[in-house]
Amino acid sequence: MLGEAMALLRRGDIFHWPLGLFDPVISCPPGSRLLRMDPAGPVAAPQLVYDGAKWMCLPLPAPASPGCMVLSLGSNNQFEFEAASVALTQCSVHTFDCTVRPSANGSSVNPRRHAFSSLCVGSAEDAAREPEYVVDWGGALKRAAAQQAAMAAAPAAGAAAVQGSGGGGRRELGEARRQQQAGAGGGSRAGVWTRGAGAGGADAAAGVTHHVPHNVLIAKIDIEGFEYSLMSGWGPDTPGLPSFIALEAHNWASSFVPPPPERWSLATTLGFWLPSQRAKRAARAANPVAGRLSLRPHPMDGGDMALLLLHLARLGYGIVSREDNPVTDREGHPCCTELLLYRLPPLHAASGAGAGAVGAGAGAVAGSGAGGLRG
Repeated sequence: MLGEAMALLRRGDIFHWPLGLFDPVISCPPGSRLLRMDPAGPVAAPQLVYDGAKWMCLPLPAPASPGCMVLSLGSNNQFEFEAASVALTQCSVHTFDCTVRPSANGSSVNPRRHAFSSLCVGSAEDAAREPEYVVDWGGALKRAAAQQAAMAAAPAAGAAAVQGSGGGGRRELGEARRQQQAGAGGGSRAGVWTRGAGAGGADAAAGVTHHVPHNVLIAKIDIEGFEYSLMSGWGPDTPGLPSFIALEAHNWASSFVPPPPERWSLATTLGFWLPSQRAKRAARAANPVAGRLSLRPHPMDGGDMALLLLHLARLGYGIVSREDNPVTDREGHPCCTELLLYRLPPLHAASGAGAGAVGAGAGAVAGSGAGGLRG
């Protein structure tokens, strides 16, 4: 028993790398497989590292109702995920990031499908404290819905092709996916997964299907430690919980704090024109939130990570994939990891049952084929 415990402790070095124990527990739904949404198209075994690329179960389901959305929280001016989402789904795509200026976004990835907001998405407390820069989850949904309506009412010129630099060589995927969802090349039906969809299967009627109940198909969350306060506010009755979460989980949690007042001295006055001071001023000018807020990180341990993932499990989410980020902290441990989580339909269909239903619901999923548990 002691030997097993020591082996468990050695695995992942949980005292320094809290996410080392949290491995995938479910697989992709039938008819899809795990691929990375790279700029040049989906790949199963990527050779290059793209910070903006995310793992996803592909092909993605068609929406169960009109008006599906993909939310991208955090961008760092990298829009590979948005371009791939436009190409691989029929959803509108919405980027939220208060740390870059709107002009830095340049032209939209696709003016009819993609919108950018200079707002961060955080907890209700952060949104109440800094309403100029932060909205909560409900506020993000309202803003995305308004953007979606505005894009739908805009002229159709330029809607056929993905625009911008993130589309790589796969711009034809959007039209191919639309044809597939209309019934060609795999028998996909609106609102359901169909085994064989996207794989050229001719007999889709024999496949397993399941409905996608939420209008938010994917939430990509890369918000530098604010994921904990954001998702801890979710509950069974929270509107628009996503079917998939592409999460970069960090080993720290962040909070907004007022920056210290700038103090002028003779040294700072004389050094005003130094290159280093000019660079600092340029960085502050490029970041609209920097003049008002600064980030205070708090280290997170294995218990904190376990509480977050248990909370998500109670909401019906299971880990499909995990990829540790090669970037390390000062101690040489990974700073963060990429997690793909999928919300199992039998769990969130009866989410009011509480945590006791998680085990039974997961077993039912394994039997039904709608995202089987890993052995």
